[in-house]
Amino acid sequence: TMPSLFYMMPAFALKRQVLGTFPPVSNNRHVADSIDFMVEQVETMDRSCIASRLVIGSTRNYVEPQRLRHLNITLIEGFDNPGVSEKLQDDIQKCYPDAKRAQIKCGGVFPYLAAAHEVNIYILIHLQAFVKTRHTSYQKESEPVVE
Repeated sequence: TMPSLFYMMPAFALKRQVLGTFPPVSNNRHVADSIDFMVEQVETMDRSCIASRLVIGSTRNYVEPQRLRHLNITLIEGFDNPGVSEKLQDDIQKCYPDAKRAQIKCGGVFPYLAAAHEVNIYILIHLQAFVKTRHTSYQKESEPVVE
């Protein structure tokens, strides 16, 4: 199988496999910087690390959406992500119809790097639902937690 072949491939071939999925340089400076950063990160990775990531990425797995529908979910979508087709976005929306949608205008394939400020704001908004609950990540000593 293809995943097991990754462990036999030389590092340069694995890096080419990963870097070949990156889009060409963007006109947006933040998106271009995020791609450059990720290229640098791939270049510093050793063969076994890249092979492991490629195996995970090529393994067929499926999340059963019906098991997650009761959860508070926020989908972060980029308008300019060439790696996500409109059909895939529609399929995800059908799987998680009650999910909130956070839309980023210019994030490219690495919106958490290219549009970090926007992503962080959306994460903070998402986490607001958990303030003063047992799932909160922060609690002042004087504030009771609602069970």
